[in-house]
Amino acid sequence: MSMIGSNRNKLKQLKVKLLSGDSAGIEALIFELGSSKAGYSVIPEEIFEGILEILDTNEHLDSQLWAHVLNIFEFESECLSNKQKGRIKSWLKENGKKYTHIHTVQVVSELLNDNYLQ
Repeated sequence: MSMIGSNRNKLKQLKVKLLSGDSAGIEALIFELGSSKAGYSVIPEEIFEGILEILDTNEHLDSQLWAHVLNIFEFESECLSNKQKGRIKSWLKENGKKYTHIHTVQVVSELLNDNYLQ
């Protein structure tokens, strides 16, 4: 399987695990999609776009599992392009208030107010 096919499969699995409440599965996939496991210097657009697409899901907004998905932008902040950082920051400003779980609210706040997306 090509890297692109593999990433698409991981992104599909991530959404399934999110909607089924599989915290450990989400965390494992976030690390598999990240630079430390895959060796990226910049997160590929396919992964970035896939994460944004998953974030546009409007189910279980009261779940802390969204924090695990958003954590990729903290963990991978050094490997996000300036364009990607600007896009996720804009996305969070527009959509971040939809999350209601305290852990997810905290991650949104950290991403917007700390240096992750500078």
